[in-house]
Amino acid sequence: DMDTGQNTASPNSRASLGSLGPVVLMIVVLFAAMVIAGITLNHQINVLEANGQGLDWARDFNQANRLLLVVLAVASFALVSLLTFLLWSLRRYTDGNQESASELLRQKAALESLTKQLETDLARERAQLDSLLNNMQEGVIYSENKYVRYTNRAFARLSGYTTEELIGKRLASDDGSAPLESDLGRLHETVSGAIALGGMWQGPYTIHSRDGEELDVAVIGTSVIS
Repeated sequence: DMDTGQNTASPNSRASLGSLGPVVLMIVVLFAAMVIAGITLNHQINVLEANGQGLDWARDFNQANRLLLVVLAVASFALVSLLTFLLWSLRRYTDGNQESASELLRQKAALESLTKQLETDLARERAQLDSLLNNMQEGVIYSENKYVRYTNRAFARLSGYTTEELIGKRLASDDGSAPLESDLGRLHETVSGAIALGGMWQGPYTIHSRDGEELDVAVIGTSVIS
């Protein structure tokens, strides 16, 4: 008897699967371009700091470049998260569909090869992004659903915590939380309110380090996904 219990993919699912490859490749290319732009901006800032001391236009230009670099770095991190999710979805799809037809087997092999290549490229480009963020003098925090998802070494040094300790912290504004968590929670609410009105938030803010010291910082808060 013939086994008729095998799963077969519909034409719509095959078309959706085939369209994922170009989308993922486009995201990889966009991410690589953002990393290159960030490295170029960082080099430009260093050159102006070395040669433009005392010049007002150089200071203003560098300040604008730093803002752009922070937004670019956080946007790149969000893009990495999106690409990781797409790769996970792609791998889950290929692992969950065992097809007997030779054409589907060739598609699966091609997708697995593409996934491995993309994972290799993603790991290399994420290492470049980590290096760029960790070499910045400005502290960077990326939060999602009121939890810290990423922070660079500059903010870790400023706060007195390690990056491992900071990642996963809940941004809680209640009085029962640790001082830094409460500070970041209130800041999150302030920035979220500004973003809800269609803008961003920029201004001075006070946070507490691990040893309780009050630190006055300048903050730029923005959304990286519209």
